[in-house]
Amino acid sequence: MSATSAMISQVRSWVGDLTLTDVSVRSVIERHARLDLAGREPFEVQSGEPNEDWDPTYDLHLAAADLLEEKAAVTARDFDFGTESERFQLSQRHAQLLSLARHHRARRMPHTSSLAVWPPEGSSC
Repeated sequence: MSATSAMISQVRSWVGDLTLTDVSVRSVIERHARLDLAGREPFEVQSGEPNEDWDPTYDLHLAAADLLEEKAAVTARDFDFGTESERFQLSQRHAQLLSLARHHRARRMPHTSSLAVWPPEGSSC
């Protein structure tokens, strides 16, 4: 269960940071495993073991939003300043990164959960 190089490239381009390593982008992508098109979970429900039948499916927009928020956290302390002839508005970068993160969060995959009755009906528990 691993993100492909195409997935990594796509997320990296959305984030706009070519300095991100494949390992760091892959780890963020793989945190957002989702049901595949056949409705299979990435992990077995009872055992928590990886599901061998699952086709790797990840929420790339959600991964991009996480990475953008990490970048925004780094720029959170930037401030605006000016000289007699110039103005530097560094806080705009922070606001723009958060705006991009909201953009990608709005495009994330729908997430649903199924509830199981426990204990099973008719059991003596």
